[in-house]
Amino acid sequence: MIAWTQKYIINKWFFLILLTVVIVAFVLTITPAGSGLTQTGEDIRKRDFFGINLASRKDVGPVIASATASAWINTGERGFIESSSGDLLLGRVAYLHYAHKLGLPPPSKVELERYIRSKRIFLGEDGFFSKQAYDDFKQLIDDDPAITQELMMQALLEDFQIDKISSALVGPGFALPFETQKQVEHSKTVWSIDVATLKYEPFQPKVEIDEEKLSSYYKSNLARFEESAKVKVSLIKFDYDRYAGTAQPTADELREFYEEHKDQFKELRSSSEAGSEPDPEPLTFESVKDSVTKVMVEERARRLAEEAAHAFILKLYERKISRDSKQQITGLLEDAGITPIELPAYTRSNPPEDTDLPRRSLEEAFALSNTRYYSDVIETNNAAAVLLLRSIEEARIPSFNEIYAKVEAEYRAKEKKKLFAEIGLKLKTRLEAALAEGNPFRKSAEAVGLEVETFNDFTRRNPPSELDRRLFIQNSHLGKGQISPMVILDKDGKFVHILGKEIPEEESSLSELADQEEILQRINLYYQTTNLIAEIVAREQQKSEE
Repeated sequence: MIAWTQKYIINKWFFLILLTVVIVAFVLTITPAGSGLTQTGEDIRKRDFFGINLASRKDVGPVIASATASAWINTGERGFIESSSGDLLLGRVAYLHYAHKLGLPPPSKVELERYIRSKRIFLGEDGFFSKQAYDDFKQLIDDDPAITQELMMQALLEDFQIDKISSALVGPGFALPFETQKQVEHSKTVWSIDVATLKYEPFQPKVEIDEEKLSSYYKSNLARFEESAKVKVSLIKFDYDRYAGTAQPTADELREFYEEHKDQFKELRSSSEAGSEPDPEPLTFESVKDSVTKVMVEERARRLAEEAAHAFILKLYERKISRDSKQQITGLLEDAGITPIELPAYTRSNPPEDTDLPRRSLEEAFALSNTRYYSDVIETNNAAAVLLLRSIEEARIPSFNEIYAKVEAEYRAKEKKKLFAEIGLKLKTRLEAALAEGNPFRKSAEAVGLEVETFNDFTRRNPPSELDRRLFIQNSHLGKGQISPMVILDKDGKFVHILGKEIPEEESSLSELADQEEILQRINLYYQTTNLIAEIVAREQQKSEE
């Protein structure tokens, strides 16, 4: 299982022929305002935060990349918690600063394998490490030009050190005996509840609309109606395959290349034989000649394509060809035998998905201008590419009359949600009054048009599969006979009525108490760590702003 990680650590040569894009897809869209992390490149004033310049994209970019990769590895989801990502990113910098300061060693191979096996992305449906999930993930990052093995390994190694420094800074968690006892009792309490649902979609209240209300709503929410800037670019691709024919090495060059990288070809043969009987014959040049030729041709073709792309840019610069000189640009492309691909207009947050260009490169097209209308050379899986600016539409806020229908639709939706919440308050009062008069909850709820489900005799440990756990967790503090306020879940309104709540009278076993104590210790440790690192981050941020 650890062959991939060993291969990374020991044999970096193979990664030179893989794509080395630093920022994973969607990275630059997650930096929140107010975090201090720049979104606009080099800002005016340097802001030092544990050796990282928060005003420098060069410094901040790799932090965002590894944090995003870490989030994916630890949650199994390719995304990020936008509302708190600024704190998480700054906390990551602080953790790694102290790990470096204390000289924490990297994990051993055994520790690293154990650590990898614990990560959410590598777990199967049963909650245990899955070789299939691990192999699928490896294949995914091999196929995706926006991700590299180098980046994912960096994230894993950093996470390992962050976990270690977290334990060192805070120490063990704690749990008071009475808290442990209460949690055990709570987990063993037997519940019976009614869940009454008020459907949102059929709710069609009358919403009073007039010009003045809509105009006021529009003026108060101008940012909601802003149309993002759009860019149009042409994609110029120098395909690697076009240069393969001129990249053929001589026999002497092949043998020299083989001798320099013999160990890597030995490992390449071993990986190709995985799951089959190993070849008993010793490794020789002839036995891997085809592989040597393939690798060398691919590497040379890539280099030739990149050189051709750089040469194209250099001609634009040296000949002072302006963006309006369409004929001269077309002539250069015809000489190179390349037909430009016109990408559709896109916003920074919604770049085209039907291209193998890294998202960061597509976003950086917004930095192009009339004077610098061509991008740097971009590496992809099959080509060296250059983007040429066609046009940029600046961000704008359409006039009220221009988007009248959109403003009206949003206002109606907002008013509907408001009236729906008001109906919920009235229904709760009505249901409580009916219950006080001795009327059954189900009968009263159905009489006002609510749909009722009953769930009998379950515990928090084993809730019914049909019961939304979020609903139960929010209302588990209620006592028998009480009704919850209306909770919105997936648009619909939910009321919970506690039919029964039986707290066990028998004493808890030592093993139950021990298990619950461990859980509480982990929870308390999490909050201790979070509070400590937040304080450290706040102090360092204050220094950086002085």
